[in-house]
Amino acid sequence: PPPARTTKPGKTVFGYIGRLAPTNGVGVLIEAARQACAQNAAVEGLIAGEGEPDYLGELKQQAAGLPIHFLGRVKPEDFYTQIDWTVVPSLWDEPLARVIFESFCHGVPVIGTTTGGTPELVKNGHNGILIEPGKANVLAHAMATAVSRQADLPALQINCKSQSETFSPNFV
Repeated sequence: PPPARTTKPGKTVFGYIGRLAPTNGVGVLIEAARQACAQNAAVEGLIAGEGEPDYLGELKQQAAGLPIHFLGRVKPEDFYTQIDWTVVPSLWDEPLARVIFESFCHGVPVIGTTTGGTPELVKNGHNGILIEPGKANVLAHAMATAVSRQADLPALQINCKSQSETFSPNFV
C-alpha cells in the first residue's frame, strides 16, 4: 500500500523538490498555481530546495499571496509524505530526473514535462500527467485535472509504487 500521507483534507498538495533554478521551471509552477487558485482549485504548493539567493527572492515575491510554502532543504522521505503530486516542470532536456524515481518510490504521481527522459517514465493516467514545458496555463490545467480526479489518486499511487519496484539501486 502507498505510504500514509499527512496532506491537508480538502486540498490537493503539489510539491517541487530540487535545485531552485530558472531552467527547472519553478517560476512556471508558481504562475500555474496562481492560475489554478484564480479558478478556485483547492491547491497548495510546497517547494523544497535551495538556489541562488536572488533567484529565491524572486520566486518568493512571485508566490506572495499564494498558498505556497518554501521549505528550504528537506529530506525526501519527509517531503513526499506531505504531497499528493510531484511537479517536475523542467524547461530543459533533462536526461533523467532522479526526482521522478524518488517520487515513484514514495508512491507519489508526477506531473512532468515532455522534455528529456521524463516521458520514458511518466505515463498519462497511469502514474502521472505529461505536459508541454514552459506553459503555466497547461500546468494549471493539469493541476485542476488532478484536483478534479482526486478519486483516482490511490490507483495512481499504487501504480507508482509498483513501477518503482523495477528500479535497481545497483548500477553494476
